[in-house]
Amino acid sequence: MSGKKHRGYSVSEEGIHYFVRESGRAKHVSLRVSLRDGLLVVVPEGFDTRRVAGIVRKRMPWIRRALERTSTVHARKAELPDILFLRSIGEEWTVLYGSCKERRSFLEEQPGRIIMIHSLPDGHAASFDLLRDWIRGKAVTVLLPKLEEASKRYGLDYDRGM
Repeated sequence: MSGKKHRGYSVSEEGIHYFVRESGRAKHVSLRVSLRDGLLVVVPEGFDTRRVAGIVRKRMPWIRRALERTSTVHARKAELPDILFLRSIGEEWTVLYGSCKERRSFLEEQPGRIIMIHSLPDGHAASFDLLRDWIRGKAVTVLLPKLEEASKRYGLDYDRGM
C-alpha cells in the first residue's frame, strides 16, 4: 500500500488473498487489482464487513481475469529482448544472456553486433539496467554527434542531449 495508514485486514477466499480497507470517502464497495497490492476491497466506513466474502465470491470470475491480466502485462514488461533493433542508426544487435560467478553483472560487446550480458542467477533487474545503460551510451556516442551536426547545419540551438 502507499505510505498512508489504513484500517483493514487481510483475507483469503478461494486461493485469492485480498486486503479489506475502510474508507471515509467511499460511497460503495469497490474492488481494485494492481500488481503491487493484488486485490484491494474498499468499503465505506460502517459497512458490514461480513458481507465482503460474499461480494468477493460473486465477483471471483472478474477478479481472476483481472489478476491474470495484471500479471500478463507485468510479464510482458519484464521480458528481456533477444534482438535490439536500433532503427535510427540502422543496426540490429543480438543479445545473449549467461550467468557469471563474479560479484556483479556485466555486459560486453562482441564482434558481429552481439551483446553478451553476464549476470548473477537472480540478476534480471541488473540485466535490464545494463541493457538500458548500453542503449543510452549508444545514443550519446552515435545520436548526439548527429544532433550537433544538424544543429550547426540548420542554425538551430538545443539545450542538451541526454
